[in-house]
Amino acid sequence: MHPIDDDSAVALLRPLDGEPATASTIDIDRAVREGRRRRRRRTATRSVALVAATGLVIAGGATAVTTLRGTGSPTPDASQDVAGPTASASTPPVRRPPIATAPAAPPARCELSKLPMPAGTGKAIVTGADPTGRIIVGRSYLGDGDKQALMWRDGKVQKLPLIGSEPSLNDVTTAGTAVGFEYGPGEEGQFPVVYRDGTVKRLAGGKGEARGINEAGAIAGVLGDDRSSALPARWAGPDSQPERLPLPERYSTGRAQDIDEDGTIVGYLGDQQAPYVWFPDGEHRPLPLPTVDGKTADGGDVTAVRNGWAIGMVHVGFDTRAVRWNVYTGAATVFPEFNIRASAVNARGWVTGPAHDASGLLRTETGTVALAGLPQKNGGNVLGVIPNTLSDDGRTIAGQSDDNTETLRAVVWKCT
Repeated sequence: MHPIDDDSAVALLRPLDGEPATASTIDIDRAVREGRRRRRRRTATRSVALVAATGLVIAGGATAVTTLRGTGSPTPDASQDVAGPTASASTPPVRRPPIATAPAAPPARCELSKLPMPAGTGKAIVTGADPTGRIIVGRSYLGDGDKQALMWRDGKVQKLPLIGSEPSLNDVTTAGTAVGFEYGPGEEGQFPVVYRDGTVKRLAGGKGEARGINEAGAIAGVLGDDRSSALPARWAGPDSQPERLPLPERYSTGRAQDIDEDGTIVGYLGDQQAPYVWFPDGEHRPLPLPTVDGKTADGGDVTAVRNGWAIGMVHVGFDTRAVRWNVYTGAATVFPEFNIRASAVNARGWVTGPAHDASGLLRTETGTVALAGLPQKNGGNVLGVIPNTLSDDGRTIAGQSDDNTETLRAVVWKCT
């Protein structure tokens, strides 16, 4: 994507050529903010840390924190209580994963190709996909600085009728219903939208953003477009009024980032201060912050959830680490091999995201598969390849890659 300047902030700004970023699966805007935070706080060059293995006491409860090194990746165990502090006084009920996943052999290799683009466009990114990988959403960057929302179905691209200069879709169902946000002409701030049956409709509640949608049509997102006043919210369906999600004491803001098939919602409190989960029975609680290099992380977020597996990142001193949580047990797994954060997780708990070099990674329970990008100048740049979506079968990954002109291209990896 970009030459390195303090590892992230300038690096992440380059591919957008100065254009204001909007939400994507990895959320480029948030990644830029993380880079700026690290630049303000950093006084020494980052070193890649080794992560403590197991048996650590975290946030008031004994929870396993591991670094995945080819070990097993079990389905979330509903027989264990959720570890860590709870926002409710009652004992949490036993929960079970909403989706049964049959064993599948992880892929051994992935082949890259460009996604087709409408005539006259080239620069583009992927922002979401359905669980099968058949339907992908994204946006292209037009010559006048505006963006165009796109959808690919079985490899065929179409323009979507979102309005304004900053449209973006964040998630999509297997039926092709997608959610995101748009800015209307002359309007200040973004408005949550749903795209279905060929039309775009704004969700009730005013300004905000729709971040995730499940197969039942329930939507997770944010009310308000100012980070200093954003509130996590849920819409029971595209035609429903929003419901504000509860916040614990000491917090007045937060964001809901994704919703699982059973209605579990994940996000964070404040400005990435605490990763958080809201269960469909009304219970809500922080997810434990792991310990890295002997220090407990001082904050973080959750950006996606699938079948009880949630991914996000935590702040660790001057750095960040990608993390996967089991939302039923609170167990956290740290992935130092990902750069800043992981991008997507599937129903099996496999994870994908950018590597520390000019490539991406797919992490399964048996190890990693490299995701090579398009040919780039001088071997490419760190964060020049960002896988953004991962199908439940692990065979389709979509994202973006720099090419040899340092232009972002929407791409897809097919894995076998």
